Amino acid sequence: MGDTHVTGVRFGHVKSFTFDENRRAIIEKDGTEEVIGADTVIFAVGQRTRLPENSGLTLGRANSIATEPNSLRTNLPKIYACDDAVYGTRTVIQAVAAGREAAIEIDKALGGDGDISEVLAPVEIPNPWIGKIDHFAEKCRKQEVFRSVDERLNFQPISFGIPDGDVCGEAERCLQCDLRFQITGHRLWSDYTEEAKG
Repeated sequence: MGDTHVTGVRFGHVKSFTFDENRRAIIEKDGTEEVIGADTVIFAVGQRTRLPENSGLTLGRANSIATEPNSLRTNLPKIYACDDAVYGTRTVIQAVAAGREAAIEIDKALGGDGDISEVLAPVEIPNPWIGKIDHFAEKCRKQEVFRSVDERLNFQPISFGIPDGDVCGEAERCLQCDLRFQITGHRLWSDYTEEAKG
C-alpha cells in the first residue's frame, strides 16, 4: 500500500486457493480485509524468473537460470545467480546461504580468498570463575505469558515472552554453556604415550 512509499500490507482471509491450467485462483472471504501498517516490506515469496529468451543467460527447467556446479557462475562472464532464480522455492535460510555462497565466489573472482566472515562485536572471554549459587538446581523456570486462545486472530503474536519482573530470575538460571569452549577435552593414556614418542 502507499503511493510514494510503503505504508502497510493489506491482508484478507482466503476462502479457497486452487490452481487451474493457466494460473492460480484465489477467492477471498468478504469483509475480512485488514491492514497492518509498515514502513518496510520484504517480499519473500518464492517466485520463478521471467527472463526473455534474448537475455543471453542459459536457462534451465521452469525458466530457471543455469549455473555451473558449485560456483553459481552463469554462462555470461561476471554474472552469478542463486536462490529461487536457480533452484526454485526453498527456505529463507537456504536463500541466505545461497547468497553467501555467491558472495564467496564473487570475492574469489575479484582476487580475494573467499573469506567473507565478519566480526560484528568484540570477542569477550567469559570469566571461568562463576562461583557457587546456593540451591541453584531448585530454581524454577519462569513462564511465558500467552494470549488467550479466543484472542488468537490473524497475525497477532500469541506469546508476550517472560514478564519484565521475571527476566532477571530466568537469567540467573543460566548454566553459562559458553564456558564449554574453554574446557580441555578429555585425554587417554595413549595420548600421553604418543607425546612421549614425539
